[in-house]
Amino acid sequence: MKRLTIAAAMLIMSRLTIAQNYIAIDPELRYQTVEGWGSSLSWWANRVGGWATTAQVDEICNWITSPGELNMNIFRYNIAGGDDPTHNHMRFDAAIPGFKTSAGGAYDWSRDSNQRKFLLALKTKRTDCIFEAASYSPPYWMTNSGCTAGGVNGAENIKTTQYTAYADYLTEVVKNYSTLYGVQFRTLEPLNEPEVAWPAQGQQEGAYVNWDHQITLINACKSQIAAKGMTLQVSANDANSIDGCVSALNYYGAANIANFSQINTHSYGGTQRNELYSIAKQYGKRVWQSETGPLWITPPDGDNSDLAYDLVIASRAVQDLHDMHANAWIDWQLMDSYTNTWGVLRYNDSAHTYTKTKNYYVRMQFSRFIKQGYTIIESNQAGTLAAINPATNEVVVVVVNATHADAAYKLDMNLLAGVSAAQVYRTSSTENCTPLGSMSFTNNIISYTAPAMTVTTFVIPVTLAGSPVADGLYTIQAKHSSKYLSVQGWSSDNGAQIEQWSWVDQSNLKFNVQKTSYGYKIVPSYNNKVFSVDASSGANGALIKQWSELYAPSQRFNIIDVGSGYYKIVAHNSAKCLAIIGNGMNNGDDLVQWEWLNLDNFKWKFSTVTAARQMSNIYDTTTAATSGGNISIYPSPASDVLYINLGNYVPGGSTITLYNVAGKQVVRQKGNAGVVSIPVKDRLPAGLYIVTVQNNKQTTSRKVVIR
Repeated sequence: MKRLTIAAAMLIMSRLTIAQNYIAIDPELRYQTVEGWGSSLSWWANRVGGWATTAQVDEICNWITSPGELNMNIFRYNIAGGDDPTHNHMRFDAAIPGFKTSAGGAYDWSRDSNQRKFLLALKTKRTDCIFEAASYSPPYWMTNSGCTAGGVNGAENIKTTQYTAYADYLTEVVKNYSTLYGVQFRTLEPLNEPEVAWPAQGQQEGAYVNWDHQITLINACKSQIAAKGMTLQVSANDANSIDGCVSALNYYGAANIANFSQINTHSYGGTQRNELYSIAKQYGKRVWQSETGPLWITPPDGDNSDLAYDLVIASRAVQDLHDMHANAWIDWQLMDSYTNTWGVLRYNDSAHTYTKTKNYYVRMQFSRFIKQGYTIIESNQAGTLAAINPATNEVVVVVVNATHADAAYKLDMNLLAGVSAAQVYRTSSTENCTPLGSMSFTNNIISYTAPAMTVTTFVIPVTLAGSPVADGLYTIQAKHSSKYLSVQGWSSDNGAQIEQWSWVDQSNLKFNVQKTSYGYKIVPSYNNKVFSVDASSGANGALIKQWSELYAPSQRFNIIDVGSGYYKIVAHNSAKCLAIIGNGMNNGDDLVQWEWLNLDNFKWKFSTVTAARQMSNIYDTTTAATSGGNISIYPSPASDVLYINLGNYVPGGSTITLYNVAGKQVVRQKGNAGVVSIPVKDRLPAGLYIVTVQNNKQTTSRKVVIR
């Protein structure tokens, strides 16, 4: 086998270099469907709703919901418990009234009109709004401290006798909002950061609830929903961090997790995104990132600019959607009066004015383009997020560069059958989701340098690869050399390399090509191994070998028509294409993966074996009859000794010659009659050989396999 070093191959194929940040988009590795983007209505709607005019409410809601703006459709309504009316310690915007003022008092549905003003206005803007009701504390008379801000010294604050009453209160609000206002809440979240030691006399409602009592409250809500004949679902547990949510769910166990439909977590902290997704997948639950913001973060390089904070949150959105597979991504505050980083809109409470912040446009880079119903797909580079639309004819890629240095990217779309020019939008210190025009692909790759401190969105019309090759047994022939893919040495071992070879009619040049639910697998006809990218590498020049089936992306390929009866074969793990290294023409040249160059050594013809060129007689001939009987050669395959039965004596004897498939003589030996033995163990490498027996009567050639 001929080998080239990677360095030599790079010199030969010098038209392409490895990018620092290589983005391989895989449209067939699909994750969750995005339900939408949104926000809590606490506390901004309570405050702004108190002074905003009808026209202002309409404008704000248009900015939030319009497809050409933030395109949001998910909103969490805060069912306040309502603190003791003698208390005066809440933040000015967090003092939301409850619907009862005492345990024995009647419900007053006119209360909380400020928050409700925005809730109802948002409802009119979109038919696909998803509403969740969330509560942070029970009413003050149900608490141990008598204060909805928390317990004494952060202790548990829900009276053990009040769980059923609390669940009844929450479900009554949901039930009456449906009856009175036509608001259909899909879920009820009775917990909010329950692991936090919320202190009495704090600035907002909160309640520490241990895991056992969390289960008690969830089950109480479930019971009240059933008793009232409601279709309402329960969500849990709204922990402050992803890790806290994972810990709670592991404690709950299967029986209790079955009592709610949706896993909610805040992503202020924590790293266990994959673990949370695994739990959700195990129990068949949706995942919402239900609240986040710039809490406890430090932007890189000590940059305290608004944009630096915004891009940290943008990077978090990428992780939440790609790693945790969140179905929804939700801000805590859409409007804030203190900073430009918590809200996407900044309001002036005394002047009754508001304006868009830089954060508005950073959020728009995601929510405007990755729309409701899009599916998150694989983009194998940190800081990138990709999605495909329901019609599967548009891919959106978001690239976040939160560093203070420009970053070079290569966006590779070779796993798709076709792409058109991308429409590009960018937010930076001087740009606000600004259209940059169209950007064309070369060999289905865009090279793009993301300026420091930017978020860029690519909107790309696409065509999926489909299934152009039917399942069957094929030879796979290189266009440039007309040689065929072959398993080196007819091996069945893991790690045997795939190479090109001149045609010989044997099973290591024939492959079963099978379409799976995730690309094609290519299987040698004589074993159960599959084509694999060595070590699942993403690098140019990685060898293609056979390996046991692992169901890995590095063992799955798209086969894409490139015209004139030829196809490219694209690895799912890397979006790189199979090619004969260095455009080599020799037997034994390696099959590797490389970025698509549209050269002939990247193009393959698939021919069914029944239609393939048959050559079984080329090396299996007898040129004259043998007077003393037929010559026989055995065994094949031979492992230790090869035997040649020459039959009767022929004057002058016979010359026995072994050639490898490249035509090189490797053994030459004389024989007279009877059986001649040729030791092959540790003498000849495994592979196909031609044995020629020549004397003055005849020349006989046979193929043999040595293992």
